[in-house]
Amino acid sequence: MQARVTACQFLLLTPQRKEFLADLVTGDESWKLYNNDTQRAVWIPPGEEPPVQPKANHHEKKCLLSCFWDAKGMLYYELLPQGRTVNDTTYSNQLALLAFAL
Repeated sequence: MQARVTACQFLLLTPQRKEFLADLVTGDESWKLYNNDTQRAVWIPPGEEPPVQPKANHHEKKCLLSCFWDAKGMLYYELLPQGRTVNDTTYSNQLALLAFAL
């Protein structure tokens, strides 16, 4: 663990390496529901209970959001169709489109 800390400190403190850190690109995936119901404000007379708000059904239709960004902001994102996940082909295609966007 100490070796990692030392390596990171070296990268941060070396002046010519700061440009390298600005060029880092990272990515992530997250499942998003198609139906994101929001809570609505209601007026409730004093002493009454608020109406019951049903919880979101986490088994509804979902799509996968893949996004890539750098220190300046978002570079590329893609919403995959329902039921599709990231595999080697999808990831390769996303990296090619990301490289084209740069």
